Amino acid sequence: MIRHGHGVADYRVFKGVPTFVSTPAGIIGGVLSLKGQAIIQLGIMLLIATPILRVVFSTIGFVLEKDYMYVGISLLVLLIIFTSLLSGHVG
Repeated sequence: MIRHGHGVADYRVFKGVPTFVSTPAGIIGGVLSLKGQAIIQLGIMLLIATPILRVVFSTIGFVLEKDYMYVGISLLVLLIIFTSLLSGHVG
């Protein structure tokens, strides 16, 4: 806000995502060099990964407890999550 707070946005020219935030290796390199966009991108990736990992670890726990009904439910939830991530449809 201090540097660009009074700037006027030029919407006639599209400025896409920088190349260093489009790959995991680029994001890690950007975070290590303290680039703000890379830090934000890493945070978004962690926010997406958290519920997925929670379901994965729950599934592993249910397998270890031999509670196969909840294993099936957890796998169904994982299938729904991955389908929605890959298809891009909401709802």
